Amino acid sequence: MILLIDLGTKNIHCLYDKIDEYMDVEQVGIYDLVKKEDFSRYQGIVISTTTLVVSAQPYQMYLEALKPIFELEKPILAIGIAHHLMGLYFGAQPTYQSYRNEQTIISTVDDVALFDKLPLEITMINDHAASISVPPKFSLIGSSDACINEAMQHETLPYYGIQFLPERSGNHGSIILDNFTRIVQQQTKTA
Repeated sequence: MILLIDLGTKNIHCLYDKIDEYMDVEQVGIYDLVKKEDFSRYQGIVISTTTLVVSAQPYQMYLEALKPIFELEKPILAIGIAHHLMGLYFGAQPTYQSYRNEQTIISTVDDVALFDKLPLEITMINDHAASISVPPKFSLIGSSDACINEAMQHETLPYYGIQFLPERSGNHGSIILDNFTRIVQQQTKTA
C-alpha cells in the first residue's frame, strides 16, 4: 500500500486516482500525519505539492512533520514543493525563480527506474516559483532549460524528487507514477 501525503494541493484527487490505478493507496493530510505512529503497513510514500514557495515562506513546520517520513528508508516520491522540502531536509539550497505554470521539456538520464519506458525528453507541467540545488548524496536525473534540478534520486536510498506534476502531465506522468509503484513492489520483494 502507498501512503499519499497531501500537503494541500487542489489536485490531490487526480494524484490519488492515478496512483490507485496501479496500487492501493491511503491518503492523509499533512496535519494528520503527526497522529500516525506506525508506518509499517505502507510499502511506499508519495508526497504531493502545495502552494508554498520555499525561497520566500517559512517551511520548517512542513520539514518537522515530514522528518519521520524521510527517515523510513522506504521508497519515496516527492512531487513539486515536496521535492523542494526533501532536498532541503538533505542539505539543498533554495533559490527564487520566476513563477512558471506551463509545459516544460525535461531531459532525463538513461537507465533510471523512475523514467523506465519513457523517451529521454518528456514534456511535463511545472507549477512553481522556486528551485533547489542537488543535495549531497543525491544525483541529478532530470533537468530543463528553465530549471537544473527537475528530478533527483538518492544515491543509496529509494528516494526520488520531481519538480514537475505527473498528475497533470498526461500519459508520461501516469507512466512515472506506474514506474514508482513498480519500484515500491520491487523493493517490497527484496526486503
